[in-house]
Amino acid sequence: MKPIALIGFMGSGKTSIGQLLGKKLAYPVIDLDEQIEKNTNMTIGAIFDTKGEEWFRNKEEEELNKWTGKNVIVSTGGGIISRKQSRIRLKQHFHTFWLHASFEEIMKRLVEEDGTRPLWQKSKEERKELYLKRESMYKQAAHYMISTDGRKKHEIAEEIIHLM
Repeated sequence: MKPIALIGFMGSGKTSIGQLLGKKLAYPVIDLDEQIEKNTNMTIGAIFDTKGEEWFRNKEEEELNKWTGKNVIVSTGGGIISRKQSRIRLKQHFHTFWLHASFEEIMKRLVEEDGTRPLWQKSKEERKELYLKRESMYKQAAHYMISTDGRKKHEIAEEIIHLM
C-alpha cells in the first residue's frame, strides 16, 4: 500500500489529523518538520534564519523521499508543494489528502501563533497572498481535497479512511 500524505496550508490540521489517523490505522506518523528539526538539531525558525528557505526545502524533499513506499502517514509542512518534484512525488507515490481550510479559518486557528512558523510572521496581506499562491499547487499534488472548516477531527479522519 502507498503511504498516506497530508498536505495543506499551515494551521489546516495536518499534524492533529495525522496523529488521529495513525491511531485509527495503527500506522506510524511522520511529521516532516519534526524529523528535520531532529536531524539538524535546529528549529524550523532557526533554519529559515540561518540557512534560508531553499536549504530547508532541500531537507524537506530529502525527508519526503525517505518515506516513499513505507506504510506510514506523513504530515508535511505547508510549503512542501512549492517544488514541482515534491508535488509529483506526492501525486505518484502517496495517497495524498489536501486538508483545506479557508483563509479566515486559518487566521482563527493561528491567532495565538507562537512564532514557530517563519512564513506566518508577515503581514496579513502577505499571508493571504501566500495562501492563494499555494492553492493551485495543493490541487496538483492531491488525490483528494477534504474541507476542514467547522468539522471535528474524527469526522475528517473517518472521511480519509473511507476514501482510501
